[in-house]
Amino acid sequence: MSAIGIVIVTYNSETEIGACLDAAIATGAEVVVVDNASTDGTKTEIARRGVRLIANPSNRGFAAAVNQGFLALNSTYILLLNPDAVIQSGLESLRRACDLPRAGAAGGRLLGLDGDLDCSAPCAVQQPAGAFFMVRRDVWQELGGFDEGFFPLWFEDVDFCRRMLDRGYVAHYVPQAVSKHTGGHSIARIAVEMRQFYWYRSLLRYSARHFNPFSFRVVCLAVLTGALLRMLAETIWTGSLKPLVVYGKVVRLAGRCSVFGWRDGVVSGPHI
Repeated sequence: MSAIGIVIVTYNSETEIGACLDAAIATGAEVVVVDNASTDGTKTEIARRGVRLIANPSNRGFAAAVNQGFLALNSTYILLLNPDAVIQSGLESLRRACDLPRAGAAGGRLLGLDGDLDCSAPCAVQQPAGAFFMVRRDVWQELGGFDEGFFPLWFEDVDFCRRMLDRGYVAHYVPQAVSKHTGGHSIARIAVEMRQFYWYRSLLRYSARHFNPFSFRVVCLAVLTGALLRMLAETIWTGSLKPLVVYGKVVRLAGRCSVFGWRDGVVSGPHI
């Protein structure tokens, strides 16, 4: 059993997953890929490299897939790696950071096409980059894993770090651990008309969980007001009625939450 495992969640990641897997395998860590019902050649690329694959028949969302990956590995330290992230260094610096007093997780440095995306000094942080993020297994177990209610994505890693910090754990930023990251490839696969809804729904779920009732309703009103203004502006700008549909879902959700508070499933969008 390797002390370090790597979990990669894919969704139509055919063009990115090859380079990601080649670099991940080269670290010597045990790798598992959880695929959320890709319809392109993602699973073929994975099979070519002989990596363990968990193929979901439907899109279970990012958080649920991460939890599946954790359960499939027995490693003490598990790295969450985006399929569009290519590791450029070893992983020992992340592991050592996770062994520091009260450490629960550590994130590395991401390099984009235009250079560094992060600062270069080691430090404790509230939210390491989720695309290249190592977590101690015992901390993940203590917190009950990622909250699968953040469907299909957004804010699940933010929520996890907030819960981790609330338990007294520390997250570290480790610039010695480096990964190239293009970013946003899975988001592009989500229908444009649903991206705003999913993002705002996850934002409201996070706010309901971590803010007091008054602050949560302030967020609801801010979302409602912002969605109304964007709906009006985009309708005028595009000459289309599509913004009415997109932001109408957000307005209804924020309005109901401002009156009744958060209720799981109060408004549900289609699975993708």
